[in-house]
Amino acid sequence: MSFKFLHTSDWHLGRKFGSFGDDLNGRLTSARIDTIERLANLATKNGVHHIVVAGDVWDTEQPSNQTIAQSIDLLSEKKSITWWLMPGNHDPRGSNTLWLRIAGKHCPNIKLLLEPKPYQVSDSIWLLPAPLTCKSPDRDLTEWMNDANLPKSATKIGVAHGSVHNFVPPTGNGTATTRQAIIDPKRADLANLDYLALGDAHGTNQVNERVWYSGTPEIDKFHKQDSGNALIVELKPNVLPNVVKHKTTKFNWEILDVQCDLTTTDVPDTHLTSPDFSLRHTLLKVNLQGTTSDEKKSVLLSKVETLSQRLAFTQIKEDKLKIVPTHGQTYQIEHTGIIEATIETLQKTANDKNTIPGDRSVIEANNALKLLHFFLERVQQK
Repeated sequence: MSFKFLHTSDWHLGRKFGSFGDDLNGRLTSARIDTIERLANLATKNGVHHIVVAGDVWDTEQPSNQTIAQSIDLLSEKKSITWWLMPGNHDPRGSNTLWLRIAGKHCPNIKLLLEPKPYQVSDSIWLLPAPLTCKSPDRDLTEWMNDANLPKSATKIGVAHGSVHNFVPPTGNGTATTRQAIIDPKRADLANLDYLALGDAHGTNQVNERVWYSGTPEIDKFHKQDSGNALIVELKPNVLPNVVKHKTTKFNWEILDVQCDLTTTDVPDTHLTSPDFSLRHTLLKVNLQGTTSDEKKSVLLSKVETLSQRLAFTQIKEDKLKIVPTHGQTYQIEHTGIIEATIETLQKTANDKNTIPGDRSVIEANNALKLLHFFLERVQQK
């Protein structure tokens, strides 16, 4: 008999984005709560009745009353779905009253995974959670799963929140060593789990055949992780999990690297015209790098500005962009023969495609061009 469920995590409901201004901040914050409805629709479409949230449901230990009320309303409205919520490092089950407030709502289809013990989903399906009681546990909270007393025929799904990278197990003499992470990546094998649903990393990632990070369902920053997804997991006896990734994000956070040279005037935005993208819901970070002239830079910035009018937000980074003078900028200066020849030699070195990135000669050539450009501008101003 098979069992399907939706694995998600890191909703961070109530998160604020104050650096973007009131309008976009409100849109981004609302998109996170709207995630509940998008996940419910995805589950219904795929015949799924259980959604497991592996930590960081809320962004803080004390979300606003409005955030709690609105999210509980959305969860309880989807009566065909059972929501299994577990505390993470942003919303740990500690001395705060958050989880008591949620429990006090008495919603039949909202189940709280607050204790490290088995929770029965159906006759043969069990969840084994490792809820966080503080922001930074000093031990692997999944260890208890090894000794969970369940029938051999039970389907066991672990739920945990934290990192599996650079895990250092206890030493042979039983003395615990310093750990840079908190979850043993081999926990599924050690505890004979059918699947281990992880949260904390905001990008979707497969650790091994039975261990996955779902990542956050709504992208929340500029990075190159595979974020904005949820996982539909199907489990069958004696078969490896069938895991299918589904895109769930409303907003896209795109990084566009533009490598400039003295001929570059185009902004390669072809991937932004994909049917999967809504430009109105796209935040774009443009990294200008390489070498160009003031004239070419102005053309590039004009094209970025035209594109930005269709986007939710645009950020331009040009700290790695070097500006050099062109021939036209030196013709106005008397006796330019030596200057022009120097510029041509330096430009040839700076733009040599055969040099190794970071080559000292390229760096020195670019620095010399910038210095020469500085003095030429001062001469022309006099």
